[in-house]
Amino acid sequence: YSTNPTAAELIARNKASLASYEPQLFFSEYVEYCVAHPTTVIVTCCDPRVNPQEVFGIKPHERVIVIRNAGGRVKPALEDIVVIDQLIGQAMRELLIVHHTDCGSTHFMPEDVKSSIVARYVFLHAVNHVETSD
Repeated sequence: YSTNPTAAELIARNKASLASYEPQLFFSEYVEYCVAHPTTVIVTCCDPRVNPQEVFGIKPHERVIVIRNAGGRVKPALEDIVVIDQLIGQAMRELLIVHHTDCGSTHFMPEDVKSSIVARYVFLHAVNHVETSD
């Protein structure tokens, strides 16, 4: 099993990686340096058990854009997809939507989430029931 690094550990790793960091080109420099824009976008779940780089064997030098959100849903990712497509000169040609088994987003309903939040944070419950006077 893997461990759960703390924010401090991740920041320390980031500082350590700066010693060997090589800046990447800006999208605006791709044409000047004859570098192909990424053409594939993957939308997938943010579940740490699903690592798109491992699942698809994506190498560090390969240009694939990965958008991750709860449940790997396209609707919340649409704005990102449009912005990315504009940044890369409308080069996007393929969109992979990747879901996985035992996804946590399939185990709850919006009403259950709200009830859970209200139960955990009593002040939210109170705020929901405050009547305002005109």
